[in-house]
Amino acid sequence: MASSVSQPSHAQVNAGALLALICVAQFMVFVDDAIVNVALPSIQGDLGFGENRLAWTVNAYLLMFGGFVLLGGRASDLFGRRRVFTFGVALFTAASLACGLAQSDTALIVLRGLQGLGAALLSPSALAILMASFSGEQRTRALATWGALIGLANGVGVLLSGVLTEVLDWRWVFLVNVPVGLAVLALIPRLLPADVAPDRRRPLDAVGAVLGTGGLLVLIYSIMETTDHAWTSSRTLGGVALAVALLIAFLVWESRTDDPLLPLRLLTRRSLAVALGLLLVGAGAIFVFFYFATLYMQFARGWEPLTAGLAWLPFSVAFLVVSGAVLKALPGKPVRPFIAAGAIVSAAGFLLLALLDPGSGVLLLFLALVIVATGMSLMFAPTTSGASVDVEERDAGIASGVITSAQQLGGGIALAAAATLAAERTGDELAGGAANVDALVTGYSAAFVAGAVACVLLVAGAMLFGRIRAPQEAAATGF
Repeated sequence: MASSVSQPSHAQVNAGALLALICVAQFMVFVDDAIVNVALPSIQGDLGFGENRLAWTVNAYLLMFGGFVLLGGRASDLFGRRRVFTFGVALFTAASLACGLAQSDTALIVLRGLQGLGAALLSPSALAILMASFSGEQRTRALATWGALIGLANGVGVLLSGVLTEVLDWRWVFLVNVPVGLAVLALIPRLLPADVAPDRRRPLDAVGAVLGTGGLLVLIYSIMETTDHAWTSSRTLGGVALAVALLIAFLVWESRTDDPLLPLRLLTRRSLAVALGLLLVGAGAIFVFFYFATLYMQFARGWEPLTAGLAWLPFSVAFLVVSGAVLKALPGKPVRPFIAAGAIVSAAGFLLLALLDPGSGVLLLFLALVIVATGMSLMFAPTTSGASVDVEERDAGIASGVITSAQQLGGGIALAAAATLAAERTGDELAGGAANVDALVTGYSAAFVAGAVACVLLVAGAMLFGRIRAPQEAAATGF
C-alpha cells in the first residue's frame, strides 16, 4: 500500500528545515555525551552500582559509539543515508526510553551500549547528509553549525543533567530524548529526500568491518580500563598491542580490497588528515574540560546538581554568541587563523582554571568558563568545515564516520590519561598530609594544565592547514 506521506523531491527540500532537523538529531547525541555525568551519584544510589561498575554507565555508551561509528559511516554510503539515519534515530530513541525505565545496574549498562550503537549509526549519516546536501557557502555554514554543536551541546548537557536530576529524577536525563527522537522520526519523511537506490554491486567490506571495528573496540576498551589498571600493566599494554595489530591488519586489507570500508585515498587529502589530528586533540581537550570542571563544582565547591548545572549558563551563552559570529565570518576565509586564535584563547582559559582553589571567587570561575567557550567556538566550526573541503560526495558517509571516530577516540584517550594524571597528583598530595579537598583540586589543576598543553599543540597543528579556505561559491542542494 502506498505511503500517505509524500516524498519530497530535491527541489522541494527546504535547506533551513533540513539543517535544523539534522542538527536537532545530532544535538541529542552530543548532549548525551555529557548529560549523564552530574546524575551519576543519583543513579548509583538508586540502582546500587558498585564503584567500579558505575563508570560503565558512561563507558558502555562511548565504547559502542566509538567502536561502530566507522562502520556506521560506510553503511550510510552503501545502504542509503536517510535509511541509516532513520534507523539510528529510532534505535537511539528506543534505547533512551529503556534506559529511563531500567531497574538494575546491568540493564542500564547494556541499554547504554545500545544507545551508543544508535549514535554510531545516526551521527555519521547525519553529517554525511549535510556534506552531500550543501555546497559552497551553504555547506560552510552548515558544517560550521555542526562544529559549533560539539561545545554547545556539552554545556547544555551538563546544565540539563543538573536541572533534571534535582527537579525531577535522574531517569529524565534519558527520557528527555524520547519526545525529541519521536519528533525527528515524524519529520524525516517530510524533510529528507528519499535515498538514491543503493549500488548492489558494492558489497559491505565484511573483513574490513571486523578488523576495523574490532581494533577500535579493543583500543577504546583498553584505554577505559586504565582507571583500574596502570598504563604500564600487562593488561593495558597487551590490549593496546592487540588493537594496533588489528588496525594495521585493517589498513593492509583496505589497501588491497576492491571495495574497502575506508578508502585510503581519503587519508591522503591534506585538509581531512589535518582536521582529523586537530579533532583528535581538540575533542580530548573539551572532554577533559567538561569532566574536571564539573568535578570541581561538585566536589571542591560542594554545589548540588542544580547549582552545578546552572553554573554552565555563562559557558553556553558565550559559546552561542561567538559561534554565531563565526558562522557569519567564516565563508571564504582561511580556517587557520580562526583555529589558532581559538586554541590560544582556550589555553588561557585552561590555565585560569588550573589556578582555582576551593575558595576562589565564583566570578573567576565564570570568567574561565567564558574564555574557554570563546576559544572552543572559534576552533571547532572552522575545523569541521576545513575537513570537508576535498571530500567527494560518494565518500561523505565514511568521511563523516572517520571524523566522528576521531572525536570519540580523542576524547576517550585524553580523559583516561588526564584522570590518571589527576589521581596520581591527588595521591601525592594526600600522602604529604594535604586536606582531601585541597588534594582533589591539585589533581584537577594538573588535568587543566594538560588541557592547556593540548591547546598549544592545536596552534601548531592549525599551521598545517596552510591557506585552505572555507568554501564561498554559489550553493546547490541535493543528495
